Amino acid sequence: MDGLKVSQLGARAGVSADTVRYYDRLGLLPATERSESGYRLYDERAVARLRQIRQAQAMGLRLSQIAELMRTLDGGECPCEETVEAMSERRAEIDAEIARLTALRDQLDAAIAAGETGECCDPCEDECVPEVLRPRKEVNP
Repeated sequence: MDGLKVSQLGARAGVSADTVRYYDRLGLLPATERSESGYRLYDERAVARLRQIRQAQAMGLRLSQIAELMRTLDGGECPCEETVEAMSERRAEIDAEIARLTALRDQLDAAIAAGETGECCDPCEDECVPEVLRPRKEVNP
């Protein structure tokens, strides 16, 4: 019985054997035959499948989304509509993260500018120092 063992499959697809086993547990890889000694044996389709999974991950899709797309594909249906939807959701998440990071950068720029101009001379009261960096005032009981 010919086929690729887990480590061979991983090497061909550029992932670790542990990754292959993990993806198999998640159901991302189709059921496979076993050798007489119990080793899972994969064919070339599994190599292509692993590469597809990695490409989808590189696009930012989550494994749960990829699993759903693979189930659709395995069911003989075209997953294009679902793929576009998943990628659109991911793009919206990225846009939100970019907006959050842009606002953070603007806050940092303002704090840096205030520090460079000397406007930030009383860190206990000045707004350019974030609250978490201000000294705590002792409260007498």
